[in-house]
Amino acid sequence: MPFYELSILKDEQQSDQKTGSKKSDDERIYGIFAHPLRSKIIELLGTKGPLGFTALKGETKIGVGTLYYHISVLGDLVVQARDKRYMLSETGKAAYQVLVKGPKLSLNKPVGQTWGISPFLSGTLVLRVIDQSSIYHIPWAIALLFLGAWASSEAGLRPSILFLLESTGSAQIPPMLAFMLGWLIVFAILAAISTMVFGRREGNLSLVVTSAISYLPIVAFAVIWLASKSFFLGLTQVFDGWFMRILFFVLQGWSLVLLASSLRISKALSTTESAITVLILVYLNAAFVIVGGGL
Repeated sequence: MPFYELSILKDEQQSDQKTGSKKSDDERIYGIFAHPLRSKIIELLGTKGPLGFTALKGETKIGVGTLYYHISVLGDLVVQARDKRYMLSETGKAAYQVLVKGPKLSLNKPVGQTWGISPFLSGTLVLRVIDQSSIYHIPWAIALLFLGAWASSEAGLRPSILFLLESTGSAQIPPMLAFMLGWLIVFAILAAISTMVFGRREGNLSLVVTSAISYLPIVAFAVIWLASKSFFLGLTQVFDGWFMRILFFVLQGWSLVLLASSLRISKALSTTESAITVLILVYLNAAFVIVGGGL
């Protein structure tokens, strides 16, 4: 059975389309199977039948967010039965036959660009590693948050949930506690939206850790601001203060990108869903700054 014929199972009229369209379908299916984990999921469901999420996670030995992600990429090849167990669709069964009986795929074949931005800037590579063993990275996440809380407090910065603002007077909440509280509110907002709007109830532990790690650029900004004040570097005065303003927006934007990646990995949201969630967070943060002025 030729590999591109999988598309005919979905719509037999595609057999009359041009060869270029068939190649496009061929590349789409190839891209799905190009990752060994997706091939393994299809093979497990093909050999063992319907499996629950926990059983599938145990067989693949990967994190919750990673498994959700690969299931979402498999698309209509995998469906859920009424008992919530995952099983192969008719198209998935045909794909399984190709996988076990058809021509072997070469994983060296390029399947096109899969990243909108580089894995380094999106933090995808690091966050995926953290997602697979979240509990072991909790101490690092806590240490990073405490460093940010201390640096921002010493530098005279206060959080407005997420953003850091220069303190203008006395506040009721101690600065270090305000930083930790700000992260906690961010986590609560992200978890609430992904659960109530997109129905993703799993992956909260991973979201705790990866969202904390996503604060790295914010912590870096607090450290740079503190160093500028402590060692008379004068960075806050360079170009009439515009240097630190630009640096703030760059690092804050990077942190938002990391938070979106955190949602995609821990909660298995799509790129669009992650972006929407982060935009809601930014809107709430801006509203809080205008109304309350910060924590």
